Amino acid sequence: SAMALCECGPRNHADRAPVSPRQAHWHPSQRALSPVSEYCRTELAPDELLAFTDLKARNREMRAKLGLAGASTGAPPAVEAQVRDYLVKFRGAVRQNAELREDIVKLQAQGREAVKGVEEFRPPSYPSAAAATPPGYATAEEQAEHERQAAAVLAEIQAITQANIDLISQYDEQVKSLEAEIVGERRRKQFAEIELRVPASARSLSPMRSLSPMRSVSPIRGVSPVRSSRSLSQPEDAASTTTLPSQDLSRLRQQLADLEADCRRAEQEVQREEAEREAAGHRAVQELRAAHEVQLEELEHFRRLVQEKRQVSSAAAHAERETGAGGSAAGDAAAGGVAAASAANTTALLEAELQQLGEHLAHVQEKGEQDRQASNRQADDLRWETRRLETDLEAVILEKAEFLRDIEEARRTGAPANAADAEIERAHKRIESLDVKIQQLEQEAEAIKERAGHAPEAPPGSPGARSGPGAAAKAAELQALVSARHRDLDAARLEEERLRAELATVEQAREAAMVEENVMQQKLKLLKSRTSSPQTA
Repeated sequence: SAMALCECGPRNHADRAPVSPRQAHWHPSQRALSPVSEYCRTELAPDELLAFTDLKARNREMRAKLGLAGASTGAPPAVEAQVRDYLVKFRGAVRQNAELREDIVKLQAQGREAVKGVEEFRPPSYPSAAAATPPGYATAEEQAEHERQAAAVLAEIQAITQANIDLISQYDEQVKSLEAEIVGERRRKQFAEIELRVPASARSLSPMRSLSPMRSVSPIRGVSPVRSSRSLSQPEDAASTTTLPSQDLSRLRQQLADLEADCRRAEQEVQREEAEREAAGHRAVQELRAAHEVQLEELEHFRRLVQEKRQVSSAAAHAERETGAGGSAAGDAAAGGVAAASAANTTALLEAELQQLGEHLAHVQEKGEQDRQASNRQADDLRWETRRLETDLEAVILEKAEFLRDIEEARRTGAPANAADAEIERAHKRIESLDVKIQQLEQEAEAIKERAGHAPEAPPGSPGARSGPGAAAKAAELQALVSARHRDLDAARLEEERLRAELATVEQAREAAMVEENVMQQKLKLLKSRTSSPQTA
């Protein structure tokens, strides 16, 4: 039944039905209950339990729609500490309220005793005034009812807070996974751009060769071409036909420029989305702070009302004691009129405050739903952008493989030279000894500079002999390549650190805003329950 899903369980223990294995987790006898849960199990009314069960069912439906049915229910330690602090404050407020109600009951008892004493000493000719309880004060039964309602609200707050924390945790995990995918895509694009920027004369010295000496599968279903050691041993004679045609080089440069433009657009979109998320988080925090201040003012207003009621009751009791046995019916009627007017004013104020709180709660709930929908749309946009980047990267990998096959075919048609073979063999051994980590990229660049400056020239009569200007041009080209790789590495590191810092800031702000919003909703519900009980009385 619906009651079996509630932690409190039915009020009559003897009428419980047998619990199935699936419902054993919710049965109170299977695990130790907290004092609040035990209080709810014995004190809540059936209609309150039904309302609480309906709320839990709606929460499960929302979690099922969001795909969070099997999520863990563990709460982060920071949130648990906040919940404990809030519960301590709430229990203190409840205890203070109980003390105030005890004072009110004592004052009412003193008032009734004073009225009885006046009636005993009243002359027979005067009609006796009815000693009734003022309508604005709560009795012991009403106080017990208020305490039961407070316990029910506390249990509801705990359940809703736990569910919201679970939703926040799941959404944070999804956002982190999407960010990790985007970072991986950016790194793979950067590697592809670096590989495409390397000229044909220095392609054999590229550090990307050491990453894949054999055929390797890309993380995004891309297969890199086979780069054997034989392809490294082919000469690059200026008189041979190994160079690409001018139109192929132009097309390659155009594609590289298009790829860089796509990367810049993607980075601008990511920055814009992050700025929008940060602005939305700041706005939500400001709104929640304003709502918090409003609630503090309302609590202070309620405290003043209680204090005024106590003062009015004390003044009425003092006036009755001063009149003594010679008091008249007119004085009693005046005191009763003052108490009735005060109770009527208090009831009207409480009704107005309750209506205002209900409207504010509806506005906060609508705002939370809009923020949740906006977050879902942002996640969908990030997924779509990731799929588009994967498609672009696959196309670039295929084109790169085609270009490399053309280059390998052109190299195989040339005649090897002894000096070029020896130089390329030394380069191949040096590349195999390098580490694949990005921290050693600068050492590799220095080694390339040194090799370019001290490379021996071929004998004058050999087919692969090169002139002085050609070697100088190659050295300058290698130095320019090393400088470009240094700049790319520094820019990539700075961009990665900046993005990580911004993402961490936005995540912290969003988590704080969500937690504060949940706390404000719970306070509104508590105030609504506390103000509805005097109105019904």
